[in-house]
Amino acid sequence: MCKFISSIGFKNGDIICNPNIDSHEDLIHSFELKESKMRNWIRLEFYPNLNTEYHLIGKYKLHIDDDIVSWITEELKEKWIKKLKVILKRIIITESKYCLSGSTYILNGNILINKLIYCRIFNAGNSIIENAGNSTIKYAGNSIIENAGNSIIEYAGNSIIENAGNSIIEYAGNSIIKYA
Repeated sequence: MCKFISSIGFKNGDIICNPNIDSHEDLIHSFELKESKMRNWIRLEFYPNLNTEYHLIGKYKLHIDDDIVSWITEELKEKWIKKLKVILKRIIITESKYCLSGSTYILNGNILINKLIYCRIFNAGNSIIENAGNSTIKYAGNSIIENAGNSIIEYAGNSIIENAGNSIIEYAGNSIIKYA
């Protein structure tokens, strides 16, 4: 399994990245890239060391997840990092929102999200999510999820989940689950 954020870096400094896709192979197939020893692209991952630091862009490190490295320079790495930081800035939510839909997000701070519609929350932090709907929450952290609906919560952490509904909770951790 690849790590968040997985991307493809090209020799000219371009990248292919979709925060909804954590698999290099899925990116490669989606963009119809061809494998060869002389290819002009490589697999990249951009992530912090700790699961609690996903909202801290300065903690992210670029990791090359490929054998082809002969043409990689520090200047090229900096181009890729700059582009990946732009993508991160778009998905880190720092203010309360009524609704988030159809993408991957990282929640930062004590914010309120009233409704999620088919989202993937990679890290919920200390947020309050009133209605999770059909979303996936990777790391719930210290969040409060009032109506989990049909969501998947992979690592509940220290969260409070008030109405689990039909949701799947894989690792409850120290969370409190009311009305399972």
